[in-house]
Amino acid sequence: MEKSLAPAHKEGRYMVGVEWKRLEDRQFGFLESVKLGFQKTIEIVDLTFITLKKLLTFGLSIKTLGGPVMIAQLSGQAAAMGLSAFLGLLAMVSISLGILNLLPIPVLDGGMILFLVIEAIRKKPLSRRTMEIAQSIGAAVLITLIAVVSYNDVMRAFFSK
Repeated sequence: MEKSLAPAHKEGRYMVGVEWKRLEDRQFGFLESVKLGFQKTIEIVDLTFITLKKLLTFGLSIKTLGGPVMIAQLSGQAAAMGLSAFLGLLAMVSISLGILNLLPIPVLDGGMILFLVIEAIRKKPLSRRTMEIAQSIGAAVLITLIAVVSYNDVMRAFFSK
């Protein structure tokens, strides 16, 4: 299965993001609900990896990233549309953050898993100095990401048209 993510051209610029559409309320049986839940989770995981790939290959601007302020704004919009839209957004944010936490970046859980794999292959622990350097680099990457999304949030909140 292959998915693609293409920025939409709106208001004189290319944008990628969440678009709200009216949801149709439907009821499903338990097993069908579980199946659909797994399918939606896989779609969100796919979209998260596609977005990461686009960001890393410069196919998507870092200006599209948002942090807590953007999540709060989207949550308010979703809540106004109803419980289903709100829970869907919360699920999307939760799954995406879970995937990001598993990336092999020191400081995150994925970085710790990477260290354990390296130690298992080497059959001895990494030196304290190596761990400190890797953790410092990971922290710098994470702090930079936080600064970027915070800057984007402020720019959107106070300076967007």
